[in-house]
Amino acid sequence: MEEWAGRGPLSVYSVGGVAVGRLYDAVGVIDRVIGDRGLDPVQTKGLLSMKAGFFLAIVFENTPDDPDKLAKLQAAAKEVLGVDINV
Repeated sequence: MEEWAGRGPLSVYSVGGVAVGRLYDAVGVIDRVIGDRGLDPVQTKGLLSMKAGFFLAIVFENTPDDPDKLAKLQAAAKEVLGVDINV
Protein backbone atom coordinates (compact mmCIF):
# COMPACT_ATOMS: atom_id res chain seq x y z
CA MET A 1 0.00 0.00 0.00
CA GLU A 2 1.42 3.35 -1.02
CA GLU A 3 1.27 6.33 1.29
CA TRP A 4 0.99 9.84 -0.08
CA ALA A 5 1.35 12.94 2.04
CA GLY A 6 0.12 16.48 1.58
CA ARG A 7 2.08 19.64 2.15
CA GLY A 8 2.00 19.14 5.91
CA PRO A 9 0.68 21.22 8.80
CA LEU A 10 1.81 24.52 7.29
CA SER A 11 -0.93 24.28 4.69
CA VAL A 12 -3.66 24.12 7.34
CA TYR A 13 -4.81 27.54 8.37
CA SER A 14 -7.89 29.33 9.61
CA VAL A 15 -10.40 31.55 7.84
CA GLY A 16 -12.77 33.22 10.27
CA GLY A 17 -11.79 30.74 12.97
CA VAL A 18 -12.57 27.73 10.76
CA ALA A 19 -9.73 25.37 9.86
CA VAL A 20 -9.14 24.96 6.14
CA GLY A 21 -6.54 23.21 4.03
CA ARG A 22 -6.57 19.49 4.81
CA LEU A 23 -9.42 18.58 2.47
CA TYR A 24 -7.85 20.72 -0.27
CA ASP A 25 -4.47 19.03 0.31
CA ALA A 26 -6.11 15.60 0.06
CA VAL A 27 -7.57 16.49 -3.34
CA GLY A 28 -4.13 17.77 -4.37
CA VAL A 29 -2.57 14.45 -3.40
CA ILE A 30 -5.22 12.65 -5.44
CA ASP A 31 -4.45 14.89 -8.42
CA ARG A 32 -0.75 13.96 -8.14
CA VAL A 33 -1.52 10.23 -7.94
CA ILE A 34 -3.81 10.47 -10.98
CA GLY A 35 -1.16 12.38 -12.92
CA ASP A 36 1.69 10.09 -11.91
CA ARG A 37 -0.26 7.01 -12.97
CA GLY A 38 -1.59 8.52 -16.18
CA LEU A 39 -5.20 7.88 -15.19
CA ASP A 40 -8.15 9.68 -16.74
CA PRO A 41 -8.76 12.55 -14.28
CA VAL A 42 -12.46 13.02 -15.04
CA GLN A 43 -13.31 9.34 -14.73
CA THR A 44 -11.15 8.78 -11.65
CA LYS A 45 -12.27 11.89 -9.77
CA GLY A 46 -15.88 11.11 -10.72
CA LEU A 47 -15.60 7.65 -9.19
CA LEU A 48 -13.88 9.06 -6.10
CA SER A 49 -16.61 11.70 -5.79
CA MET A 50 -19.33 9.05 -5.92
CA LYS A 51 -17.57 6.92 -3.31
CA ALA A 52 -16.87 9.89 -1.01
CA GLY A 53 -20.34 11.39 -1.39
CA PHE A 54 -19.33 14.87 -2.58
CA PHE A 55 -17.85 16.48 -5.68
CA LEU A 56 -14.09 16.89 -5.52
CA ALA A 57 -14.37 19.72 -8.05
CA ILE A 58 -15.96 21.97 -5.43
CA VAL A 59 -13.08 21.68 -2.95
CA PHE A 60 -11.07 24.90 -2.99
CA GLU A 61 -8.16 26.14 -0.87
CA ASN A 62 -10.59 28.00 1.42
CA THR A 63 -13.08 25.12 1.73
CA PRO A 64 -13.69 24.50 5.46
CA ASP A 65 -12.25 21.24 6.69
CA ASP A 66 -14.82 18.58 7.49
CA PRO A 67 -13.43 15.53 9.30
CA ASP A 68 -16.26 13.33 8.00
CA LYS A 69 -15.65 14.34 4.37
CA LEU A 70 -11.90 13.89 4.80
CA ALA A 71 -12.37 10.39 6.25
CA LYS A 72 -14.73 9.43 3.41
CA LEU A 73 -12.29 10.78 0.82
CA GLN A 74 -9.39 8.88 2.39
CA ALA A 75 -11.46 5.66 2.37
CA ALA A 76 -12.45 6.24 -1.28
CA ALA A 77 -8.82 6.85 -2.27
CA LYS A 78 -7.77 3.66 -0.55
CA GLU A 79 -10.51 1.66 -2.28
CA VAL A 80 -10.19 3.18 -5.77
CA LEU A 81 -6.48 4.05 -5.98
CA GLY A 82 -5.03 1.74 -3.33
CA VAL A 83 -3.28 4.62 -1.56
CA ASP A 84 -3.32 5.95 1.97
CA ILE A 85 -3.63 9.72 1.97
CA ASN A 86 -1.98 11.31 4.96
CA VAL A 87 -2.69 15.04 5.23
